[in-house]
Amino acid sequence: MRRSLECAMITSRLPGTIPHLLLDACGKASGMGFNKRKMEDRRRKAAEQETAARRALGRQIIEDSVKLVEAWNARQAAHMAMLFSPTIEAAITAGYWFLRARCPACRTTGDVDLRRLDWHRGAAVTALIPALSCRSCRPNAPFAELVCLSKASVAEEYYAERSGNQWLSE
Repeated sequence: MRRSLECAMITSRLPGTIPHLLLDACGKASGMGFNKRKMEDRRRKAAEQETAARRALGRQIIEDSVKLVEAWNARQAAHMAMLFSPTIEAAITAGYWFLRARCPACRTTGDVDLRRLDWHRGAAVTALIPALSCRSCRPNAPFAELVCLSKASVAEEYYAERSGNQWLSE
């Protein structure tokens, strides 16, 4: 009992020190130093647990991203009000790499590969609207209309349709 009181008093007198690094269990200076092997084992085990947790969440994140993008595409196809918008990261995670946009003035349709953009991955795809305005309608080009997120570009879909290669459109 007396020894534990001494330990408590010693550690309470040393504000700002980290007991497990500088002192032993009783609060006295340790003559042995760090046990690097134990510290490395703890770090490795913590990293393995974090990796396992990420792996378990990975499937759920992909499923959620796919559901989100499909719901957004359905709302866009039905010309419903845009209540939400997926992020660039969610679209890429779901495998919908191409954002298709149309100019409301000249009805030109094009797409953008989201993987190649230098935008923050947490930005919503609707943040790209001003950057996607039509080049041929400038200087007074209207804002682009977002059509959908797609797994293939317009050119790939056109080639698949013309050549009969079904594997390209899947």
